[in-house]
Amino acid sequence: MGPVVVDIETVGRFDSLGTSVQEYLIEREEKRLAASGETGDARANVVESLPLNPAAGTIAAIGLYLINDQRSLVLINNEENEEAFPTGHVELDPETVVYYGSEAQILRLFWAKLLEKAGPGGRYAAYPVITFNGRYFDGPFLMLRSAVNGIQPTRNLVGSRYTLSENCDLLEVLTFMGTLSWQHRYSLDFWCSQFGIESPKQDMDGSMVGEVWRSGDFERLVRYSLSDLKATAQLYEAVQPLIEVQKGS
Repeated sequence: MGPVVVDIETVGRFDSLGTSVQEYLIEREEKRLAASGETGDARANVVESLPLNPAAGTIAAIGLYLINDQRSLVLINNEENEEAFPTGHVELDPETVVYYGSEAQILRLFWAKLLEKAGPGGRYAAYPVITFNGRYFDGPFLMLRSAVNGIQPTRNLVGSRYTLSENCDLLEVLTFMGTLSWQHRYSLDFWCSQFGIESPKQDMDGSMVGEVWRSGDFERLVRYSLSDLKATAQLYEAVQPLIEVQKGS
């Protein structure tokens, strides 16, 4: 057991939403555009925003990296490519296992593995879940998509921003729990550059996930997930002095 880095990749699947939900989201966007005086295509805006919407988006991949063991598990949603990538485990290399399954299946396995490897959460959590912007994105997305799929989370991934021993969001650490304003909420790639860590975005970035996932290029998606996980783990090690002093404050 030990600290676990968690990172997700998400996509939008507008056509999979019910007609009433599609209409509702478009109507909301039309009202927002009208109120702000902006011009734009409400439907296109909704479609573009779905990967960032934990209530209506879809998880394409979940990555876990065990810092103490230096081993990775990448869970890939195979719902649109099940024939080519049947449900089950594949050992990519001695340090990496890939699991293909539906969104519900990968979420169920995620929570089981998180409990097994990091233990239960709460105030006296033995090991932290490490993320970058996880309190605002990965955590809510994982928990809401689990609820939609009827799956019980085994740990609160959104809890108090000050409990770094439970959920260590490196973006919170680097902004001193929000003391630095939004102008200083920089990306993972930025902070990797500042700390001399190899960029995780050399082959692709988050804007390309939907296209790569739909094309069935899961090997590329796995590589991207692994690069994000390992960069986050390296950043976690680099900012240990900040983490320790903020734990004690």
